[in-house]
Amino acid sequence: MFSYNLGRIVSPILLSIFFLINILNSQKLNKKLFLIPLLIILLAFYLIFKQSSLSLSSRMQYVGIFGANKGLALEIDEFRGHDKNNLKSRLLHNKLTFTGITLLGNYLSHFSTDFLLNYKDHGNVSESHTPLLFMILLPFYYTGILFGFKELFKKSPKEKRSQIFILLFVLLIAPLPSTITEGAPSSKRSLAMHGFIELFTAFGLVTTFSLLKHKLKSNKLIVFIIGVLFAINVGTFLYFFYWIYPKQYGYMYAVRENKICEVIKAKYQQYDQFIFSRRIDGVPYIFPLFCLQFPPEKYWQTRQSRFVDGWHYIDAFDKFQFVDVVDEKIFDKLAPNNKIALFTNEEEKKTILPLLIEKKLISPDQQLIMTKSLINNPKLPLYLFTFRL
Repeated sequence: MFSYNLGRIVSPILLSIFFLINILNSQKLNKKLFLIPLLIILLAFYLIFKQSSLSLSSRMQYVGIFGANKGLALEIDEFRGHDKNNLKSRLLHNKLTFTGITLLGNYLSHFSTDFLLNYKDHGNVSESHTPLLFMILLPFYYTGILFGFKELFKKSPKEKRSQIFILLFVLLIAPLPSTITEGAPSSKRSLAMHGFIELFTAFGLVTTFSLLKHKLKSNKLIVFIIGVLFAINVGTFLYFFYWIYPKQYGYMYAVRENKICEVIKAKYQQYDQFIFSRRIDGVPYIFPLFCLQFPPEKYWQTRQSRFVDGWHYIDAFDKFQFVDVVDEKIFDKLAPNNKIALFTNEEEKKTILPLLIEKKLISPDQQLIMTKSLINNPKLPLYLFTFRL
């Protein structure tokens, strides 16, 4: 029930197709075997329906385009108001047309140049920052798909057509998990496309060159031009990988959280409490659990959580306290005589440092030592304060 969209949508459809192909290709056709793919599809629909019908705890209520609080009715009323709310406007502007157009637009966006060629937001660590395709290879991706459909309808061996059908089928259903959610197109939710994009690009490249070889006399010039453009694309990628990427690595891959993990692993026994906020990371408890390989049973026994708007927030477990922001309220969470390790960002440091000095937990001459950043990166300041109440 709580599987990812890729498992709920793509896997059942693909399994059903594999079963159907095997059944149709078997020498003895047993009609009862057709129940297997039917049961798989029904089970998948049940899980999707069950997930969508859950209360606010359902992820689909937030990211799905069919969520309860998406403002669809208000948008429809607005469009109808512009068109004087007559019969024509009611036929054009309703839930069916709006969701249909949205779904179609979301789906087609996965084959657009904007999705395939543009650099992604480097703040999202779940997606590659680099484009899915080099610009010079984009035409071959499209021609590869067209040649695939052409091969599908040619008079070729049944086995070959089955293979082409499966490859095209996977490519065409792969965007569905992303299509039904907001923020489409998403390379993370359309993960099943990866690999098939390269496969059809290579197929289009080879097929195109084999056709040009027989029809054009100056094919060497075309190969040279494509080779130069390809080299430029590769050079652009290498420039990013060896020059831009190292500078952005910390921002992309949780360098602050990893630094906190280093301190925790090295000094776990030296401190009674470790504190940092969701300003550093939205789900801060994951990193101590992972880097310490914390026992699950001990985590469940010691964790403190709260349930807000369908989400569980972990506020503490074992020696760790997680707050929304580090400010004067954290002193209410500290136990007397405990040795504290407090991590802050730049903004929190400006708030908490005067309070620590005022409460004489840190003397003024310790400021330079205590405010030394753990990370030598102005975009990712991280500070460690150690004191005893």
